[in-house]
Amino acid sequence: MLYLVLAALVWGSSFPVIQYTLRDVSPILFLILRFAVAFLILLPRYRRVQRVRTLFGRDLVLIGFST
Repeated sequence: MLYLVLAALVWGSSFPVIQYTLRDVSPILFLILRFAVAFLILLPRYRRVQRVRTLFGRDLVLIGFST
């Protein structure tokens, strides 16, 4: 139940935060930062599960689509 409430809070607050942020930052810079943060969060987890063998491996592409 706690995770459901936390997910609802994060999901619901993301829209006002994005609108507030886009007043001061260009959309392209916002997207670059957003995907960079997602990449940095997911990379250690991915490396624990399976070592990165190639730069464009099938699993790495799936991680890219999941963000």
